[in-house]
Amino acid sequence: MEENISNSITITRNKLYGISATIVMVVALFGAIYHLYNVGFGAQSELQLRSMHWAFISFIAYLTYPIRLSSKARKPSFFDWILALTSSASSLYIYFTWMDIAERMGFTVPSDIVFGVIEILLTLEICRRVVGLPLMILAAIFLIYGFAGSYMPLIFAHKGYGIDAIVRVLYISTDGIFGLPIAISASYVILFILFGSFLQASGGGKFFTDVAFALVGRSIGGPAKAAVVSSGFMGTMSGAAVANVVTTGTFTIPLMKKTGYPSYMAGAIEAVASTGGQFVPPVMGAAAFMIAQIINVPYRTVALAAIIPSLLYYSYLYLCVHLEAKKAGIQRLNKEELPSFRETFKERGHLLIPLFVLIYCILVAILQEDRFSGA
Repeated sequence: MEENISNSITITRNKLYGISATIVMVVALFGAIYHLYNVGFGAQSELQLRSMHWAFISFIAYLTYPIRLSSKARKPSFFDWILALTSSASSLYIYFTWMDIAERMGFTVPSDIVFGVIEILLTLEICRRVVGLPLMILAAIFLIYGFAGSYMPLIFAHKGYGIDAIVRVLYISTDGIFGLPIAISASYVILFILFGSFLQASGGGKFFTDVAFALVGRSIGGPAKAAVVSSGFMGTMSGAAVANVVTTGTFTIPLMKKTGYPSYMAGAIEAVASTGGQFVPPVMGAAAFMIAQIINVPYRTVALAAIIPSLLYYSYLYLCVHLEAKKAGIQRLNKEELPSFRETFKERGHLLIPLFVLIYCILVAILQEDRFSGA
């Protein structure tokens, strides 16, 4: 089952090994260190932080996602390396010249235009590789609309913008490529991703899965209920649905199929359960940070508000799984197939400490905010 999941994920990823894997690992490591240092000791400007963040992301994206979405796993091509280096260089141009850009107060110079056009086109290509062609086409249409506004029908017409204006907004300002989504990703999302990654690499995913099986594995439809419970637990430390599926699905999907669930139903239950992990506090998906930034409230307020909806989501899903198991006559798991709740906590219960510390810090911040607002 692990092999099947791995193949389904890597079909749209380049296969990294040897020097390619080493370089990507080193770049990712430096990116993590940079962001951790910036949070604790850094004094970077907003434009510097965002451009450096995008330099790391774009470099890794071009090496891990192939030029053809349907191509099988392979090592990065020479063309991928050129695009990765060029995109990073365009971002680093902003990093090293941000002071000049600020002093020019929005006026562009020829080097801005060159690097800006390159970065805009390469960003569209990353969008195509990672998200898909439809979103890239939509972005390209609006980009073309900016140029061709004076040629549009009356209801859509505008004066049109030159390439310098497009570059000024999309490249050398904090309104385009280095706008709000990148700001949230560089300031908040990356830190929670690192937290979840460290916890998961330490065995947190296996711990939560074992706890879920120990709690509900013996009930009717136990593996499916364990998928729901373990995905909810995983959501507390990782807001990524794909990571949730890979971690918990490796154990839950084979057991669901073993007890009588059809393959499509086992996959659907795991997918729905893992998707809900995106809005389980304290570590939520990127959308939660977007919500906090857009409505101008602290992230902890969004996390606190998500407690009841997340509980309702998983309670309803648990009930649906139970009713479906009763309807289909799904058999129970044997006690010998399940982990021991006591032994699981004895061996890896310490992995809950980071989560409790994070929850405590969030609650303390909320209480302090209430105290200051009351004063």
